[in-house]
Amino acid sequence: MHVNRIALSMLMATCLIVIHSRPFVQAEEAAAIPTKKMTLVVTAPDGSPVVGAKVKPDGLRTVVDPGSHYWWVTKRHGPHPEQLTDKKGEVEITYPKYVDERKETGKVTVTIDHPDFVLYQADQSTSQDRHEVALKKGYQLRVFAVTKHHGLKKITSQLYGLIHDKSSRSRFEWTQEKQGTFISPAFERKKTIGWAVQLSETPILFSDTFEIDPTQSKAEVNQTRRTILLKPGYRVEGRIDDAVPRPIKNGRVLIYVTPVNRPEVLASMMWQDVVEIKPDGTFLFESLPRCQVAQVLALCDGWISVPPRGEDFDVLKKGGVAINMQLGRLDNTTYAQVHRIDTKEAFLNIKMEKTVSVDFSILKPDQTPLAGATVSMWPNLRIEALGAVIVGTVFPTREVLTLKDTTAYYDKKILENKRFSATTDAKGKAVIENLPARKNIGWTVLHDAFDMPALGIERERRSRNLNATQSPIPLQTIVMEKKGTHLLGEKKAQPKQEPKRKRGSARISTK
Repeated sequence: MHVNRIALSMLMATCLIVIHSRPFVQAEEAAAIPTKKMTLVVTAPDGSPVVGAKVKPDGLRTVVDPGSHYWWVTKRHGPHPEQLTDKKGEVEITYPKYVDERKETGKVTVTIDHPDFVLYQADQSTSQDRHEVALKKGYQLRVFAVTKHHGLKKITSQLYGLIHDKSSRSRFEWTQEKQGTFISPAFERKKTIGWAVQLSETPILFSDTFEIDPTQSKAEVNQTRRTILLKPGYRVEGRIDDAVPRPIKNGRVLIYVTPVNRPEVLASMMWQDVVEIKPDGTFLFESLPRCQVAQVLALCDGWISVPPRGEDFDVLKKGGVAINMQLGRLDNTTYAQVHRIDTKEAFLNIKMEKTVSVDFSILKPDQTPLAGATVSMWPNLRIEALGAVIVGTVFPTREVLTLKDTTAYYDKKILENKRFSATTDAKGKAVIENLPARKNIGWTVLHDAFDMPALGIERERRSRNLNATQSPIPLQTIVMEKKGTHLLGEKKAQPKQEPKRKRGSARISTK
């Protein structure tokens, strides 16, 4: 699987995903990893070197398919430590020659972080081995934070901000100067919007959204001061459809909310959370941002929430809530339900539908059963304004805000979602359950000694699609090939062709 990094960065920054044929549970090659190098020269706007900037390569694109974006997986791609620029503002990056089997690396995604400048993240082409990167001078917000929860008092710890600005993603914690006063990380100098969160209180406290307009300040002023009031969020309860037998097993509700009704800021200010469903079918979110629209997905053994209908959006639009979801655009996708939440206490009734199961038969090249192979599927969940993730994957914002290093966290969360994976038994059989009934769901098979035969020519992939709306769903059978028979990206030998003979010429045989 690859990741649409823009969508996922927003998803994680407020908390991605276009699907690639190789999932996150990919068995990694242990052989030596061929590498190449590039040098980055990091400068300030005036051209002077930036010393001590943190540089982290964290993503890769292939030459043959630059639209795909891959997580940098240490076991497959080698180490990618965070490094600091030297006195010349330089740092050398080592990257893998190949991204996936023999697909050559075409671009390396690099993040550069320095407290005095705007966060930088962009692709660096491997067609040249030296790049100059000019950082932008940042703009900061100084706030005096108070709350009236349990009486008027200053906020003294754990203040985080979400700013609608791509340069603020992964920079959430605001530095405390003195009790009640915090200063934000640097972000781009442009008109935008933001809101603040305080996690140490119970329930979680949220500010209202506030406008930020650095363009109205004098050119030499790089900070704005303001006072913000934080209050408890909305309390949201709910219940799963009575059609689902009790007790509910392995149930969870995922929720995605934004505190403002502006499509252009939905992605960068989305709040994600997840709670368990109790055996009696009830659930509770103690504190969510004050919002108008919530996107909700519920799932448990054998059931998943039904997708929204067109009339669901009509109700929201009549209430002044704008949403741009295009239902049915992707037939392999599950859509989150849409609910209006505009009161301090809300109650959600979640309608559910049955899921399906798929049987697999995995064979060796000699047609005998292959045991110990991992079969994985990736049904998509579409989140409006963010893109898609595998159903059940969630990055709770209350966790993400506190992270110092997000890479390991994201990898762990994605790998934890084994809901749609199964291992073949001695008969080569595996069953994947709890699958949404959708078309064109991708699946692949992984094994240490065998590969799933590749499809395609230029954009090769080791995956297949199946239609989970069929009844019954046919048995999915695949005959594997010995690992190394063909590597993705490796040029196949072309059959030799005889030279064309002129008209009237004859073939001469020596026999």
